[in-house]
Amino acid sequence: MFPQASLLERVRAALAPGYLVERELASGGMGIVYLARDPHLDRRVAIKILRPEIATAVMAERFLREARTLAKLSHPNIVPIHQAGEADGIFYYVMDFLEGQPLDQRLAEGPLEPTMVAALGNDLLAALEAVHRRGLVHRDIKPANIILVGGRAVLGDFGIARSLVDTSTGLTVPGQIIGTPEYMAPEQLAGEPATAQTDLYALGLVLFEASTGRRWSALTTPEKADWRGVTTPMERALRRALPLGSAERWASAREFRNALDPAGRWRLPAAVAVGAVVVGLGWYAAVRRREPAPINASVVAVGPFETQGNQAWRALVDSLTPGVVERLAGHPDFRVVPGGATSSSGSVPVLTLRGRVEDRNGAPWLVPSLVNASGLDRPSPAVRLIPGAWQAQADSLRDLVEDELWTGALAKDRYLPRDALPGSRTSRILWQQAERLYARSRWSEADAIYREAVRDDSTCLLCDLRIVDVDRWLSLGHEPSRIDRLRRNRATFPPQYQLVLTANDIPWPERRDTLEAITKRFPDFFIGWYLLGDEIFHRGPLYGRAQRQGLQELEKAVQLNPGFSPGWNHIAWLNIVEGDSAAARAAIEKFGLLSGGVRTGIEMAEAQLLQLGFAWRFDRPGIETQTAAALKDPSLRSLPDFAAGPRMMPTFGAPRGAIELGRMIEGDARSDLQWSGGLAQVLGYLELGRPDSVRAIATRLRGRGVITPENELFLTEIEGAMVLLDPDSAGGGWGPVDQRLSDLLAPGAAPLDVQLRAHWVAALGAIQQGRPASAAAARAALGRAPPYRGLAPMLEAATAAAGGDLARALALSAAISDAFLPDPILRTAAHLLRASWYDRLGNRLAARRELIWYANQDLNGFPSGPLQAAEVDWAFGTLAQWRLAGTPRQESDRSAERCAALLNVDRLWRAGEPRFQLRADSARVLGRSLGCKGIR
Repeated sequence: MFPQASLLERVRAALAPGYLVERELASGGMGIVYLARDPHLDRRVAIKILRPEIATAVMAERFLREARTLAKLSHPNIVPIHQAGEADGIFYYVMDFLEGQPLDQRLAEGPLEPTMVAALGNDLLAALEAVHRRGLVHRDIKPANIILVGGRAVLGDFGIARSLVDTSTGLTVPGQIIGTPEYMAPEQLAGEPATAQTDLYALGLVLFEASTGRRWSALTTPEKADWRGVTTPMERALRRALPLGSAERWASAREFRNALDPAGRWRLPAAVAVGAVVVGLGWYAAVRRREPAPINASVVAVGPFETQGNQAWRALVDSLTPGVVERLAGHPDFRVVPGGATSSSGSVPVLTLRGRVEDRNGAPWLVPSLVNASGLDRPSPAVRLIPGAWQAQADSLRDLVEDELWTGALAKDRYLPRDALPGSRTSRILWQQAERLYARSRWSEADAIYREAVRDDSTCLLCDLRIVDVDRWLSLGHEPSRIDRLRRNRATFPPQYQLVLTANDIPWPERRDTLEAITKRFPDFFIGWYLLGDEIFHRGPLYGRAQRQGLQELEKAVQLNPGFSPGWNHIAWLNIVEGDSAAARAAIEKFGLLSGGVRTGIEMAEAQLLQLGFAWRFDRPGIETQTAAALKDPSLRSLPDFAAGPRMMPTFGAPRGAIELGRMIEGDARSDLQWSGGLAQVLGYLELGRPDSVRAIATRLRGRGVITPENELFLTEIEGAMVLLDPDSAGGGWGPVDQRLSDLLAPGAAPLDVQLRAHWVAALGAIQQGRPASAAAARAALGRAPPYRGLAPMLEAATAAAGGDLARALALSAAISDAFLPDPILRTAAHLLRASWYDRLGNRLAARRELIWYANQDLNGFPSGPLQAAEVDWAFGTLAQWRLAGTPRQESDRSAERCAALLNVDRLWRAGEPRFQLRADSARVLGRSLGCKGIR
């Protein structure tokens, strides 16, 4: 990606003097939008450009086609376009700078009034009538692409619109699923061509959500739908819009519109226009002329406590105050500060615990008082201060504060989720216990108590939300009924939580954008910072965002709430990966202190993983002894995911740990440990540049009798990937791999799903070996099997690349989703091959975005069973870093990213096989010449 300043200057130079570009407004995966001024007409405009790093011939044509499509659709409910073209290599188009609010942002505040829903439908159906009359279908109707502006709804983002009759453009892949799954008609999800009825179905979903605040359940029929919140006229119209079969729906937008509003009299109130909005990025980007004032999280202050100068009493109070702060700290919904302090953004405490010590018959008694932000004061029962008993006294004062926060009249704060709490006293006590455990990463205990609270009182919606979050940590599947209950009752939560619920329901990059919006609007809501950092930590690299970029957000979270241990866990993990031992050690110590208590289950495994990951990453003395002792711990061995231990070591940048832990458990009598132990060694040796060792371990595993057909395929895929993705250094050749694939493809040798994937690997190998015709049978077989249909685009892309059509190869492979992976090796192959294609086209920046994918933490639970895609990503991480740091880049590039890549190549391949040692030597020499720190 271009540095922000240099790209801005380049755009300014390219578009001057016709347009005076001022600043960036918003950016997305394909485009960037700038605010500019048209000096001839003296008005502000928005200019969208295609990102230069993805400006292939196909992408440029798709981008300009979007502009041409919009320009033809002159309509009050469609975003207006004025000019499009190319200047100095910059593809752009100019559109109105609209004043309004995105619909998904408005729906985050709750459903619309019935008259507003009718007006919304009236406007959007008028827009679709114009679109369909032009012979086009939008294909991506969703709230993020609808703007409420000046008393009307405006439809934007025609980036994936296509002709209803002309399918010869070649800019999309046959059968490719394009659009947003949550708002797709069944035929669109199946990869069939979209029709006008496809758009009408999507609009029906939008109107249902606008009426109820709930999403339409996937593939629900109108007969089984929950129509609560929908007016009778709207329900009649939507029942005809939402059948699963397109033939049963409205024949046209005009018919739908007439049924919805025969008089056409409804109009959206102009009051919904609250800011400036740029559309056409694939999601909305809200850009306000006056940003709303940030809203601060609730703050609780403790102290001061007056002692009338008695030094002995002062000592008692001095031990009591930090105890109360410590017991209140870490809570997800308020911050605790010492008396007299404020939040980072200067907010006044919603509640302050003060007090004075009185002499009652020679004994010190603390008379506490609770004071709210308006100065209202409520004295509370006195507490006798007894030396040595400060813990019980601190607990008593904590309970006093919490009771007032959640049920009292003093501390009313619209941003505390009071309405989402249970009504019964028993359930509320349980909830408070669970919240303290949650803040200390004691997931299993918290989960059990939250569930007990829900059983006692099902109105504890905040318990439901916490259970969903804890389930993610415990690698448990989410319960649909719980998710649905949260969606139905979203309006019960305060605004910051409503945005969290929205983020939970949407994919990247919309999820990232929503989380960033939370941090801007609620800067003291530390959960927003934590969730944003967590999202970048786990999935950022899949979308071209380095994992370390989440560190700042995580540090902000623990700055706001130092007692929240999950933030310290992630900070420790990231610093281990980055090689900062001092910062990692400090975070681990903080995490350990906060977690406290007797760890069991996942918490114990989490703590051990951090300790072992740290030790192996930094080669601490006595690590083998420490590891052996940990692996013999019966409480650890009894965990369901115990076999994941060695396979998690690469997430710390410690493949040698994966090899040693794997070796230790491979000899176990348990077959799952034999398999996981051997697989960890295979992946670790691959990352260390020792492919001959990979083959030796695979041969040994085959002789142990723990190899199922699926496991055999995993091993064969790994060996095949070494040959296909790094042919210069893999050695061994394709022949042995091809033979094992042929064995798996023999009649009855393996289940159908294994054979389909073996077909795919064999076909990819044939293409890379110069035999593209051999892939035809595999493509046909995959096309007949819906779950594995997603593998076919990679074969089509590889065939195009083999024929020299790199632009088409990139367009075809863009259809591959990082989330839907029918084979664990698909993502690795896609990113490495796409990077090589971009390199051959000379687009180094786009290649770089592909190559940082490997650092993701996108796991589906702990990897203790079948091979996961993330494990393959990590194993090929050193190869990715070699390419990131290699000779195609300018020799003058001394960036931190390049130096880090050179350092890791030297560290990981230095003890590899000879051909990898040569690469390590080259990395070391280049790193020295560039002055990279840490390279000896």
